[in-house]
Amino acid sequence: MRAVAYCRYSTDNQTENSIMYQISAAEDFCRRNNLELVDVYSDEAKTGTNTNRDGLQRLLADCKTNKFGAVVIYDQSRLSRSVTDWFSLRETLSHANIRLYSCCESLSEDILDSSAFMSEGVHAIFNQVHVLETRKKSIAGVTTKAKRGEFCGGTPPLGYDVVEGQYVINEMEASGIRLLFRMYVDGYSYQQIMDKLEEGGYRTKRGNKIGTNAIYYLLINERYTGVFTWNRYQYKQMRKRIGKRDNPNYVRIENAVPAIITRETWERAMKRMQSNKRATNKAKREYLLSGLIECGYCGSTYTGFASKNRSSGEETYYYMCGNKNRLKTCHAKNVRADQIESAVYYILKDELLNKQLIERTADVIMNIREQSPDSSTEIKKQIAEKKQGVNNLLKAVERGLNTDAAFPRIDDLQTEIKALEARLAHCQPDGTIDRKKLIKKLKADAARIDDDFMQRRAVIREYVNKIIITDDGIEVQCIGDYDITGGATQI
Repeated sequence: MRAVAYCRYSTDNQTENSIMYQISAAEDFCRRNNLELVDVYSDEAKTGTNTNRDGLQRLLADCKTNKFGAVVIYDQSRLSRSVTDWFSLRETLSHANIRLYSCCESLSEDILDSSAFMSEGVHAIFNQVHVLETRKKSIAGVTTKAKRGEFCGGTPPLGYDVVEGQYVINEMEASGIRLLFRMYVDGYSYQQIMDKLEEGGYRTKRGNKIGTNAIYYLLINERYTGVFTWNRYQYKQMRKRIGKRDNPNYVRIENAVPAIITRETWERAMKRMQSNKRATNKAKREYLLSGLIECGYCGSTYTGFASKNRSSGEETYYYMCGNKNRLKTCHAKNVRADQIESAVYYILKDELLNKQLIERTADVIMNIREQSPDSSTEIKKQIAEKKQGVNNLLKAVERGLNTDAAFPRIDDLQTEIKALEARLAHCQPDGTIDRKKLIKKLKADAARIDDDFMQRRAVIREYVNKIIITDDGIEVQCIGDYDITGGATQI
């Protein structure tokens, strides 16, 4: 029987050598049991408390093939340290008719065997208890440091350095922080502040230009007044998303960090920020093409914004390049939201979802799926990158960033993820396409696009792959473009 090995090590006192040891044990096990080891799947420096691991996910995907009939692990903890995940994985492998072996434990072939369930359950509980105890000690250690106002990891805020675990003022950076707050409380705009910081040569800790998002984060960071905060909210539990919750281990200590600005200055900045928030907290316009538009020059995603006429108070809505909006590093033109949204709508109505052309559209889609290469790998990669971006923002907040400012960007990323997932649904599928069902769906979508906003947006995301904007025009890449129009539709 062909078999594969799955190996994993976490970061607690384990290294790459742990992987090699597990592989050696798996090879010995296969030799003793007449198994042919054909491949090894591994995850390095990955926790066993969830299944979001590249190596494990590749193994589970390959279970649907005939590549192997058995999986060998060193012990239960290498596959999972979660009780629920352990039994879920056991069930998944069993349903795929794949036998699971352990080098250190005896695993029954029958997952419905009550004795085996009890034995594996006990091991799974001990494995999860180990994680809980380790986590408890780790949190206790970091919390103790936090209560002393000591550095707890990550990157110190702009304006500070860390020396022997203590925050000290970086005078060069601190002068930029004072300038930023002084200009903001005096009524200057983000753009004016950004230009002044650029003129003064001020940069982020990573040497990047200080953009509008960075300015917001800096303004709301209470640490500049001498207040040390750590772990205000919980966003994950056992590495799994749980939403936003108050953290019982939240630490806040006044006068624990050397202050860069006065409390009065910070409160004046917060007062102006709250005033601006109330002024803009009206019903926001929703943007039909969020996450689909890409800048043809820098590759950044376009975002929606409103421009108000000072004399009339009338608002006009646009899409703007993200890099132009945040960093002013791109000079791509803005596009009127109503115009591009109408154009995309009519392209779909006239060329793809036209009721007189539905059958032709169905044939085109079927032909493309049968003949074009599968682009799902690249789309999955982009989805993974966007999800990693969400996780990075959450980690930044977990490290003590006292703000909700990350959430607008998280919302943007999740919108982009949904758009990519819609594209992924149209990649080369497994099996044969049922033409009658496809025609039925196309007719339903032709009706849905004239429904409410959410239905229209959902339909657009199914049929529009990407919209690229340059000064020369707008290119709308739809499913079937090369067969129906001879190329991407130009506006």
